Amino acid sequence: MHTRLIVLAALALTMLLPVGAEAQQREKQLSSAVKKILEHALQKVEPGLREGAVREYQAYFYHEAKRIEEILREEPAEAQEVASHIMRQCAELAELRREKPQEYERAVGMRRLENETIDLAERIRKAQGEQAKKLREELRAKLNAVFEKRQEQMAKNIEMMTREIEHMKRRRVKREAARERLIERRINQLLEEDDDLEW
Repeated sequence: MHTRLIVLAALALTMLLPVGAEAQQREKQLSSAVKKILEHALQKVEPGLREGAVREYQAYFYHEAKRIEEILREEPAEAQEVASHIMRQCAELAELRREKPQEYERAVGMRRLENETIDLAERIRKAQGEQAKKLREELRAKLNAVFEKRQEQMAKNIEMMTREIEHMKRRRVKREAARERLIERRINQLLEEDDDLEW
């Protein structure tokens, strides 16, 4: 049993290792402490979603891993919470990929845009003069796109909540109309004697 746990832990760690030259470079930048925290957070993910969560982490959550590194220096417990939150997000994306591909594509599109804005900001900090100005305009355009997508998502959420509220209002009216019948049914349920003898 102990050997099996060691093998599973090793598998989990290798699953967390990104593939590709750029991903391998990012991986080298992470400390062993961050890798361990991410490994621990992965164990909290539903087993059927772990592989997918790792895939999503490798593809879209590298900036968050760097953030864990920064938090770890100041607040180790908070770093663990952030890692758990990241892995939950990765698992949710993996589930969306499987269950609702269109929603997955929308969510991944947002992640890509967010990552691109962070990458651009890093490039701007290193750039000077005209190049910095050009990159800043590119960043502004990307942030406008992010803002627009978030506004669209908010509108969809509002529409969904409005439908839910309307459904609840209709249900409330229907219950009010059936008040006496529902109360009588509940009285019968509460007063029914518990009889262990059954045919």
